[in-house]
Amino acid sequence: MAGRARSLVPASISERLCLGGTADDDHEHFASDEMRAFVEAQMAQGEYASASEYLRSLIRDAQKRQAKPALEAELLEALQGPAVEMTRDEWDSIEREALEGLAGEMIRP
Repeated sequence: MAGRARSLVPASISERLCLGGTADDDHEHFASDEMRAFVEAQMAQGEYASASEYLRSLIRDAQKRQAKPALEAELLEALQGPAVEMTRDEWDSIEREALEGLAGEMIRP
């Protein structure tokens, strides 16, 4: 896929984590056959092209979960503050920012 973002996780690490590769010369496995089969099943469903892509997706999901409490705190603070009247242009700007932020995201129930 042209223009694909470079992985933040080196391929050798993601392969060991997801596909049961070995570490150094002692042949210690980082993942079980069950984990390998699970990742391969995720790839077979067509949502992920590689184990690295699946791992990056898991990392992004974890980052979102960790950011959620801070976002909720900010929202609660805003709700407890005074009401502010907004113009149509301000609402349109918020909508544009939200749509840009969601570009390329898969919305899941």
